[in-house]
This record gives sequence, C-alpha cells and structure tokens, in this order.
Amino acid sequence: MIYFDHNATSPISKIHLDELYNILNQRNFGNPSSPHLFGRNASTIIEETRRALADYLNVDRGEIIFTSGATESNNLATKGVIENYYKEKPLHVISSQIEHPSILEPLEFAKDSGYITHSKIKVDTTGCLRIEDIIKEIRKNTKIITIIAASNETGALQDSKLFGDWLHYRKSKKDVRKKFITDSQQFQIFDSLLLDEVSDEDILNIHYHVDAVQVFGKLEPKLWLSQGMSSFSISGHKIGALSGIGVFFLKKGYKFSPCHLGGGQEKKKRSGTENLAGIISLGISLRELNKDNYFVKRKKITLLVDSMFEEIKKLDKYIVINTPKNKRLYNTLNFSFKEDSKIYGEDFLLNLDMNSIYASSGSACSSSANLPSHVIMAQHNSKYLARNAIRVSLGMDNTSDEVHAFLRNLSSFI
Repeated sequence: MIYFDHNATSPISKIHLDELYNILNQRNFGNPSSPHLFGRNASTIIEETRRALADYLNVDRGEIIFTSGATESNNLATKGVIENYYKEKPLHVISSQIEHPSILEPLEFAKDSGYITHSKIKVDTTGCLRIEDIIKEIRKNTKIITIIAASNETGALQDSKLFGDWLHYRKSKKDVRKKFITDSQQFQIFDSLLLDEVSDEDILNIHYHVDAVQVFGKLEPKLWLSQGMSSFSISGHKIGALSGIGVFFLKKGYKFSPCHLGGGQEKKKRSGTENLAGIISLGISLRELNKDNYFVKRKKITLLVDSMFEEIKKLDKYIVINTPKNKRLYNTLNFSFKEDSKIYGEDFLLNLDMNSIYASSGSACSSSANLPSHVIMAQHNSKYLARNAIRVSLGMDNTSDEVHAFLRNLSSFI
C-alpha cells in the first residue's frame, strides 16, 4: 500500500496511538470542567498542550483556542469576525481566489446576505498571488483580509508572512517604523499603492487572517508566522494527530462573535466540552515536530518530490504541472492531463487505487463532488485541466521505491 494523500490526512502511527491510550488510561479521561481528580487531570493536560503549542509558535497561550478543526476555525475568522464588525453598512473583505471552501463559502453566504462586499485576488499561472494586488484593493471599509499560506491542492506558497510583516509595520507608530530598516524599501513600494483615502486608522482596524493548515508542521513557524497576523487556523490531522481537533489563534486585542454558546469553555470563546483525546493527540504530534530527525526526514521527502517533478516534466506532451518549481510545499506535486491527451484524471486515480496507490484529485472537501477544482480554474481558466488534476502529497515515511512505483504506473497508463 502506497499512501500519497497526506495533505488530506496523515495516518496515525501505532506509537502515537499507544501513547495516546496510555495517557488517557492514567486517570486522565475525565471531563475537563469537572472538579474531581479525573477532571482536574484532564484540564491540566489541556493547558500543558496549550502551553507547548504557544511555545512552539512563540505566541501567548491565552491566544490559542481549541476547535473541532480548521473548518470551524476558518468560520470563526470569517462569519465570527464579520458578525463582530457588522453594524449597518456592508464591510469590505479581501481574499484570494484559491482559498479553501471553509473560507470562500462563509464569505459567499455573507455577501449574499448583504453583510459584505468581496474582492477576490487573482493568481498567476503558477498559482501565486501578488501582495501588490491585495494592497491596491484595500479601501476605507476593508475589515477582513484572508490569505491561504499554502494551497492545499497545488502546494503553492503565498507571501502571507510578507503581507503580515507589512501590516505590522503599518500598524506600528510612525517613529517605530524606523526599526524596519531591512524591509523599508519594499514596504515603501507597498505604501505607494494604497489609495489616498485609506488612513492609518483604517489599516489599524483590519483583521488579517491566515489559513495556515498546510504550512503548520511543514515549515518552521518563523518562516510563515508574522506579528501582523490577527488570527490563523491549523488542524491536527494534517500532521498525524486525530481528526476533529484544530486551533484558532486570535491575537490579543482582536475580537469575534463566538459561533458556539453555552458551557463557557475556552474562556467563553468556544463553548462545548473539549476534545480531550484530540488535544492530547495534537500534543503528541507537536513533540514529533520538535525532534531532530523530523528535519532529516523532511529533507529526504523534498528530494523525492524534486525527482518526481523532473520525471513528470518529461511527460509535458500529456501533462501540465500546476505546482510551481520553487515556491511550494516540499511534499506536494499537482499536475493535470492536457485536453488533447484524452486522458481523464478520474480513470488514472481508479487505476492507482486498483494498484493500492492512493492519491487524490485535489481538496478532500470538494473532490467527492466531482467538481472542477476552483484552484486550478483560477490558475489556468480551463475546466478540463481543473477536472483532470492529480494531487500527490507525501509524508515522512514515504520512500523512493514508492515514488518509482507511482511513476511507473503513470508512464504505463499514458
């Protein structure tokens, strides 16, 4: 069995499950809100995980809210923030065209309901957006800007950190901005693109959210995290933890309207009994990220995907590669069969499945509906390429033999 769908879900190891069982079995299975020993033990574990996550991300532990996953976290950053800001006039929201459905669908609902106007920033043919295009769209009533840090489908990395750094620079007092010497030239170019009507106070009121699901655990926090981010979302099952656990980071000073009421858990920001097993599992995966051999494995996977990239590029008569050569997640490769190839992605995936090789056509949240990928559509404006895209996403335990097996299957299918 060859599993190449880690961007959807990474499998849980036996060692992970054994440790999870042992922790839960040691008087740690109680309701965290209960005052007795079992409840207190559970509450302590939750706070220890919150503290470990805060240390890993270099944020305040009070800024971490446990949720059911990235979909809920992204809804809090859209519906929750919109509800907090909305008074009588529509707010202006900016996103890219390639956001995850858990961002785009709440925004579409809010737009249809008259709560917002929505600007979608285009991406180029590599799947990347330009920060300059975002800044040009900022208006006096812009309240939310949301950017996916890396596409879950193509792996294309966005300049979400750079934009956050610029926002942090703009939100700082003018005398403090002098400290940003290294970025001042780039930031001055960004400043020149702002509409004259947009004031410092307007910038100060912008809530900047980042969907960090695919970069968490794949990139070191210092490479994607910015002080300019108001919030970000992460998910446990992308890094080998249980499904059903996520995090909504909300920077101090920023507000949203909770979607869950009753119970008062997570300091009344996310009511409902905490997913204790999921939080413990997230903590176990977090410890794995801090091990030295993790980065050794990551380098190995980078080389494997690089080799896949070069081999598939040779098939350019039949295939177009949707993932950028350099500005991408180290584990992800996405390609589409060209229209004149008369090859269908669904047939190829079925062939892989019959040979116990498991990949996907794109986002697990929409591929089952057999819809053309909105990400590939935004990139190429071709329904055929969007319907016949293949995503390969490797995990730490994949091998060169497995990569060669995939490539042999692809060559024989063509």
